[in-house]
Amino acid sequence: MSDTVTLSGTVADVFAHRFTLTVEGRAVLADLGPKGAERVALASGDAVTITGERKPSEIKVLSVLRAGETVDIPHGPKPHEPKPDGTPPRPKAA
Repeated sequence: MSDTVTLSGTVADVFAHRFTLTVEGRAVLADLGPKGAERVALASGDAVTITGERKPSEIKVLSVLRAGETVDIPHGPKPHEPKPDGTPPRPKAA
């Protein structure tokens, strides 16, 4: 089970679609996903507020608030999960 969290801080480092956010002196790893990285270009020093799902090793970002603008981050189902429209998942490769 994952929890939804909202964190405010400063972007420290950006690598591909992941970044570290400094929150109250500690680093938090956050994942925009490839599609999210296309929607919002973050840079070191950006002050942001993120909302996302807390996973064991990172926050899966669902939205980013920066300079008064909120960007929603799309995440599709994993290949083995049912799609929102009820379409069954793709079979696993043999």
